[in-house]
This record gives sequence, structure tokens and C-alpha cells, in this order.
Amino acid sequence: MSNSMITGFTVGISFHVATSQLKTMFGLSVPRYKGPGSVIRTWISVLWNLPKTNVATLSTFLISVLVLYLVKRFINDRYKKHMRIPVPIELIVVIIATLISKFAYLHENFHVTVVESVPVGLPSPTWPDFSLVTDYIGDGIIIIVIAYAQTLAMAKTMGLKHNYVVDSNQEMLACGMCSIVCGVFSGYISAASVSRSVVQDGAGGKTQVASVFAAVLVLLVILLIGPYFYYLPMCVLSAVIIVNLQSMFLKLLDIPSEWRKSRYDCAVWVFSCVACIVLNADFGLLAGVLFSLFLIVLRTMLTPVVEVGQIHSSPVTVELRSLDKYSFAQQFSNVKIIQIETPLYFINADIFTAKVFSKTGIDPVSLKKQTKEITIRNASKTSLRNGINGSEGHDKMLEASSDVPVKAIILNASGVAFIDLMGVQALQFLINEFASVDVDVLITSVPENVIPMLKSTGFWTKNGSRLFLTVEAALASVVTAVKIIEDSTKGTHDGAVP
Repeated sequence: MSNSMITGFTVGISFHVATSQLKTMFGLSVPRYKGPGSVIRTWISVLWNLPKTNVATLSTFLISVLVLYLVKRFINDRYKKHMRIPVPIELIVVIIATLISKFAYLHENFHVTVVESVPVGLPSPTWPDFSLVTDYIGDGIIIIVIAYAQTLAMAKTMGLKHNYVVDSNQEMLACGMCSIVCGVFSGYISAASVSRSVVQDGAGGKTQVASVFAAVLVLLVILLIGPYFYYLPMCVLSAVIIVNLQSMFLKLLDIPSEWRKSRYDCAVWVFSCVACIVLNADFGLLAGVLFSLFLIVLRTMLTPVVEVGQIHSSPVTVELRSLDKYSFAQQFSNVKIIQIETPLYFINADIFTAKVFSKTGIDPVSLKKQTKEITIRNASKTSLRNGINGSEGHDKMLEASSDVPVKAIILNASGVAFIDLMGVQALQFLINEFASVDVDVLITSVPENVIPMLKSTGFWTKNGSRLFLTVEAALASVVTAVKIIEDSTKGTHDGAVP
């Protein structure tokens, strides 16, 4: 998964988290939807029931949001360089809101939804019932994949924000061990929580100590303190989550800059986000992966080859650059150098050959068709003449072939990451077709991992003389061959034996 896909997926998950808080923010009783489109259906349901909003709940939520935002924005963020520990405003707001709710009777008089009873204690450790494995193995695999993807996505998001590297294998090991422990205590499959992660990050937590401290507090709540939060308004917890999700939503403002940097990566970013929102996390993740693969395939189809020219040369090396992007790059006389930019495989094999024909300006198939028509025309004419045989048609065909300005084509294969049978067949097709119009094809800089395929298919044995280590070596071979032809032609004109 690319960073663009992870970011889009994380922002999409943030929309799910924010949507889940809507009914709590407005004090509404709306059904909980599941499956694709759940976010859209939830929003429609909330908007439909908006006239039933509990004013006291909404007021408590807005006041909490205002206090949290002001302290975090104008105290914690502004003076973070001068404060060893940021103001724990989330904890302060939770405690104050609980006290106000209890003594102002918000639940009894204004119907503000509160946490109510929090069960205390931990279940006794016990082995899971393995007889249920066949019933839940399918759902379990889906949950594991989504849980790990979300964990890795959140970890990489924080890694990019705070400039540290995430080891995906270590994350998988940690998720597996935590899930085993949770399974023994009748818990859930462990995964990163977007809401809790952004809350901890917003509170200034940077190391594992913050997570350990948070875990200890949760344990204390489970074992001892839970009943004291009976009167905590649920809308206050929603306020804490929404305020800390702002960093996720602000990433939407990066879309224009991402588009300027890379349209492909931006497309993956936006598609993964939208797919996650519309299709939910599981199908959204799958859609994001498939879309990323689709773009990879598309890019190998759109730009398989580039024609290059010389911008600088020395006795040892020749600097080559794209003719389309470097206006001062110069073509070689009678030689076309084509740089292969993608792997050669079944998806782009036909497009590759067509692009080479287009870049070189030579279509052997069309040329052979033209020469065949010339031959037939001349043959029909010679049949009407006395004393003239069909050799004139043959001469015309040779003349048409000799009109091709390019005498050699060099294929730089340094960008071929891998090749399959159809890719090898495409190379052989080019060699055969260009040879039919007296144009030589040379191949240079073949990667080592591609060589076994060329040998196993017999391409290496058949075309070994066409393979060169560098473009310079291939150019030297072309220059030598042209010089020999010119010398022989000159000798023929002078009456000497070539």
C-alpha cells in the first residue's frame, strides 16, 4: 500500500468515526447502519431527524468543542516549545462536564445521554471455543485484514507526521500477540483506533510511555473508577473525538498540492478516501488496492517507450535524454535510440511494438505492403513489354527499402524490470519486421533478472550478436557497420571489388 493510499484510507476511516458521533452530538435516536453506503444513509437519517435535536445536548457539545479547540490551538500549539507537558484539556473537560452533569441533573431534566453504568472487573482467562471456528473463520479473516491495514495506515500516518520509520512486520507481530492475549480474555481483535490515536497525538503523546499511561488509566477505569463516570455526557466524548479528528480532515486541503506533485498518487489518494467512505472499510480497502494496481498497469500501457537523443558526449559515455522533454537533445544520424520505460508483458506487448513503430517513423508492415503493390504493378507492366523481365519490380522493391532513412534502431532495455513470453515475442517481432526493410535492431543494457527468460526462450542464442552491454557499444557497432558499407559502396563505384 502506497502512502497516498494509506492517507486516503485513513481520512476515509475518519469520516466513519465522525459520522458515528452525529447522533450523539445532536442527541438523536437514529438506527445504526452497516454495509456499503452506511455513512450516506446515516447522514440522511440524521438530517431527516434534525428537527428533533436535543438543544441541551447540542449546546454541551458545542461548548466542549469551543473550549477544547481554543486551549489546544492558542495554548498547547502556540506555546508547545515552552511547555514540557501540554495542558491535559481533554481530561479537564471530561471531569468538569461530569460534575456539571451530575449536579445540574442534565440527564434527568434535559434528557442528555450519559455514559451510565460502566462494568468493572476483567473476565477470567479462558480458551476460545474452537468448535465455532468454521462459523467465523471467514469473518475473522476479513476483520484481521482490515484491522492490520488500519493499524499500519495509522502508524504510517503518524510516522510521516513525526518523521519516523514504521516496520510493517513488527506491527503485524504486535497485532498478532495482542489479539492472542485479547482472545484469551474474551476481548476483540486488536487494531489501531483512529479516534484514540488522534486524541493521544493531540494531547502531546509521542512515545510508548503515553500508551502505557493510557492503558493504565483504562485499567483503573475498568477496575475502580468506572462508576464515577456515570454522569459523563456522551456528547462530551464526541467533542473530544471531533476536535482531535481535525488534523485528519485538514489533509483534504492538501489535495491541490498533491495533484500538482503527482496526478497518479493524488488519484489513488482521492479514490481510496471516497471508496472507504462509500463502500466501508473492507470493500474500500480492496477497491483502493485494485485501483492502485489498475493505475500501474495503465502507466505501463500509456508510456512504454521514449525516444532519446544526445545532449552531451565524451570518449567514454554518451548522455541521452528524451527528445520530447529536452529541446536541445539531438538525434543520431541514421540511428534511432528508443528507451524502454516499463516491464514488457502481456498487457503492453502489442502497445510496445506499435509505439516503437510510431517513434521510429517506420512501419515495416505498411512498407512491405507498398513494395508488394509496386512489385505487382511493375510485373503487370513488364508482361506488356517485349524483352523486359520481372527484375525491374524487384529493383523497385529494393529501392523502396533503401529509401528508409533509419539504418539501425537501438533499444535501451535498462528500464525493463521483468519480461514474460509475450514480451520476448514482441522483441523478436520487432527484430524480424525491421530486418525485412533492412533496418538492424540492437538491444542494450539488459537487466540481469531478465536474462534467464531470454535464454530459456532461445532469444539469447538466436540474437546474441544483437545484445550489447551499453548504448555506447551498440553505437560503435553501428558506426563500424555503416563505415564498412560506405567503403564497399565507394569501392564498387571506383570499379574495385567490394
